[in-house]
Amino acid sequence: MTWIRGVKIIAIPYKTFKQKIRITKEYSRRYKIEDLGGMLYMERK
Repeated sequence: MTWIRGVKIIAIPYKTFKQKIRITKEYSRRYKIEDLGGMLYMERK
């Protein structure tokens, strides 16, 4: 995790669609999530 100007940012890699869905469900309440092709980029809301 990296702090950039007070915004918490996380990047989590995934291999399968099933992993992507599981990670998205887990973090969707607290983070804005973007898919960068094999990596989920999450920024604190």
